[in-house]
Amino acid sequence: MPPAAAFGTPPRTSHVQLSFDGKSVAWFDLGSVPQRIIVFDLVNNKDRRVFLCPDGTKLRDLEWADDDTLIFTASATLHEGANLRKYEVFRVFAAGLDSGKAHMLLGDDPDQSYLTGAELLAGHTTKPKTAIMSSMKFNSNASKMQTGSHITNDRKDSGWLAALFEVDTRTGKSRVIDQGSQLTRQWVIDVDGNSVARSEWDQKTHAFSVLAKRGLGWAAIYHREDNHPLTLYGLTADRKLIIAVGLDQDGRSKLLGLPLDGSPAQVLYEDPVRGITGVAMDRFDNHPIRVYSDGPSVQGHWLDSRLEQRFKALQTSIPGTNFDLAGQSADATSLVAAVSAPDRPEVYYLIDYKTHKADILSDAYPALADTKLGHVSEITYKARDGSDIPAYLTYPPGYSAGTALSMVVIPHGGPAARDYLEFDWLAQFVASRGFLVLQPQFRGSTGFGEKFRDAGRHEWGGLMQDDVTDGVKAMVEQHMAEPRHVCILGGSYGGYAALAGAAFTPALYACAISINGVSDLPKMLEYETEHSGQLSDAAQYWREDIGSPLDPKVVAASPARRAAPVTARILLIHSADDTVVPAEQSDNMAEALRVGGKSVTLIKLPGDDHWLSGAATRIQALKEIDAFLQANLPH
Repeated sequence: MPPAAAFGTPPRTSHVQLSFDGKSVAWFDLGSVPQRIIVFDLVNNKDRRVFLCPDGTKLRDLEWADDDTLIFTASATLHEGANLRKYEVFRVFAAGLDSGKAHMLLGDDPDQSYLTGAELLAGHTTKPKTAIMSSMKFNSNASKMQTGSHITNDRKDSGWLAALFEVDTRTGKSRVIDQGSQLTRQWVIDVDGNSVARSEWDQKTHAFSVLAKRGLGWAAIYHREDNHPLTLYGLTADRKLIIAVGLDQDGRSKLLGLPLDGSPAQVLYEDPVRGITGVAMDRFDNHPIRVYSDGPSVQGHWLDSRLEQRFKALQTSIPGTNFDLAGQSADATSLVAAVSAPDRPEVYYLIDYKTHKADILSDAYPALADTKLGHVSEITYKARDGSDIPAYLTYPPGYSAGTALSMVVIPHGGPAARDYLEFDWLAQFVASRGFLVLQPQFRGSTGFGEKFRDAGRHEWGGLMQDDVTDGVKAMVEQHMAEPRHVCILGGSYGGYAALAGAAFTPALYACAISINGVSDLPKMLEYETEHSGQLSDAAQYWREDIGSPLDPKVVAASPARRAAPVTARILLIHSADDTVVPAEQSDNMAEALRVGGKSVTLIKLPGDDHWLSGAATRIQALKEIDAFLQANLPH
């Protein structure tokens, strides 16, 4: 049985990126302490540079700006104010391979010290050593004060406007090159780094528009008010179309082209049955190379014929695995492919088409390289209203068909998220301990169509929870799972679902485990409003997806206020520096259970965030889960 560290250590290789000239490859080692960036010289077969990140810093994204410069995003938890309010602050840095030093981009702009989440739009343009970034910048002329005739209750009253910056990757110094509005959501730039278009999204009114640059002004070329904004991916190489993904007029998501001249949107690609969920763009000329469709088995359709032929050949060489493009050189003579399967973590291969050789670069989880993991299958079951609910079943290694097992059901977080038919470190860890694992894709999940996603609105503790319950009952009825030998485990929204399962269907579960989970919906809504601001998109999202904190239905859907029926043993795990779901949510649940004389254990993980980014704390969490399951779930 592999130790918890084999699963809990974050990937030793991730975010693999090949340099433009194909002579170097860079990746994150997230399993080291501190985390580090490794740059490997493929010509001389040795490390070219290793960047150690400050302790407590978490690496998030990576790309090449040029063959001698990396751009990476990192975050850290900031404690601010007298009450030590916590924020996860994201910053973008450039690292010079010759100097071995990194510096923050936009660091010279005083407004950025108040902000987080500046977006890198282009790490390189036709202007050397230049990146393009977007962020917000305060403009006092745009800020509206409350008067006797005007009450400031709209985001449009804010003085914070979207801005586009040109940044020198050698110094981090910046200058504003364009300005949007308070509602600007995305920018579209050309290969020279000039702004071409921008989108506007008013979450309050559900109005979405795309504006094209016209000299010094802007002209609307696309508009809708159906609460389904498009996602913009960039500009085509001929600079005539904006590439976008979103719902078409028939209600199915497609790959769209928005002509800059304002003519009607074009459908560039559609699947006859499935909706399109995203598109991969070529990093050199920005043409779309692959689209991804929704459904239990996410399917990728190649739009680039050369890459399609190459990956078909790779798929034939190692059947039963998934191949994805991690990066390729500018001349397309070499590429990095990520190879994986649901029971096999990622292995990265360097493919050289000049020498016709394929070499293994690294394993994401080297401690699991020779380990037999659980088989994963895609299933559906019927919900009580007759709907088909997709799910994934992970069997313990060596499982014998026809044997009913103790089961752990793991609802995903979000809830506007999903699981995939791919390696899942948590599900495989639980399966390795001898348990059947069910991952239901309840309504409210993304990736199964907009109607499926929208069905989850205002259904915390309702329809979404019923779908999870019906999945457990289906497994018991099919003699896959032993009745009452079921535990429910989840993180974030999944942690809420675990507590809701114990509180609202107590006869179903022997135990429940919540990791950074929500327990009190009104308090969570109050926290989000205070933490992000009344007019923020985050606060608006919570109000629209959960409801009003004064709604009796919302109050009743809070497990911390419905702890009396709980009979299951409860394990609460919460990161002390969680800025998404505050640790008070687990504190409140623990107190409610203790007052009622229930069995509860509360574990606080020091110095970690909502996503369990740290190796030590993730391993600690798995060890606590293992011990709790062995003690409370017979198998």
